[in-house]
Amino acid sequence: MKDSLCVVYQGIWTIDVNSRIAGSILSTLLLIEIIFMKKKCYTLVITMLFTIAGIAQNPFANWADATDLRYSSRQPVIHYQLTVDSSDLSSINMEMSITNIPDTFHVAMVAHPEYDDQYWRYVEDLYVETKTGRGNIIRKDSALWQVITKGGSAHLHYRIHLPGKGTFRSAWKAFLSAAGGLVGGPHCFMYVTGATLAPSYVTLNIPKGWQAVTGLSSTSDPNTFFASSVGILIDDPIMIGK
Repeated sequence: MKDSLCVVYQGIWTIDVNSRIAGSILSTLLLIEIIFMKKKCYTLVITMLFTIAGIAQNPFANWADATDLRYSSRQPVIHYQLTVDSSDLSSINMEMSITNIPDTFHVAMVAHPEYDDQYWRYVEDLYVETKTGRGNIIRKDSALWQVITKGGSAHLHYRIHLPGKGTFRSAWKAFLSAAGGLVGGPHCFMYVTGATLAPSYVTLNIPKGWQAVTGLSSTSDPNTFFASSVGILIDDPIMIGK
């Protein structure tokens, strides 16, 4: 094994100079000492330290996606149920159960930053149930709905009527066939506006013998998955099939 050459800096730091990172640290420490000794501008030192700290990159679109679970007393609790009926492969049935929610709130469909397939055009039979009966839904825009309920909870029902088989389908678009399909993602899920950091669960009701593969976090139930935010939920579609 190659011997390591170490340098003791100021009687405190022991650094393996064969390491490129260690060499960088040593050079930085020496430069900082020189600057202070020559009474140079402290701003330069601070800038250098922030530059070193900034080397580590965050792979998430939102820093909060790195946290598996966040809790707030005002945060809604969301549970989706996605149902595929093998006798009718023309649509995907969706349920969205929300608790800890104001009596009036908004839900929307996501516009993907790279491609917007406008699946809000295929939303049908949207209605909401509450503890006291049916609530009201008002369409405010093409992909935005206002929901009026009572009791701090709501249970939304809707279905995504998939485009006809004769149309061209890109690989990322939702589809169903007798052998399986691609569901979830921006083509199926609505979300509560203003609560994009709310975690959610997704339970699949799929034909017997079908399995699911997704980037969403698994749970003890093989057909239930966890998303730590709307960004994660939308960015991880679900492949289902035999």
